Amino acid sequence: MADSQEIKIKVGSKLTDAEVKAIDPKDIGRLYAQPKKAEVEGQAYLAYQRCPYCGCVGTGWESPYVYRYFTCHCCGGVFRA
Repeated sequence: MADSQEIKIKVGSKLTDAEVKAIDPKDIGRLYAQPKKAEVEGQAYLAYQRCPYCGCVGTGWESPYVYRYFTCHCCGGVFRA
């Protein structure tokens, strides 16, 4: 497989209960089992994430400005990407 076709999966980081409670719900993105779109939306791009709680892999829109946190589509855990 050529380098341009390789899929990179980021491994998320677990959060404490206090960290999860302190996050504004608007700042939490959602992982999906299937990619929504492959195109770029503004400053966001589709990224593959692995949940640190259950190991499930999903896709979500990632940006350096928002949605640094994700909710796993399998277990519902909130983690930092």
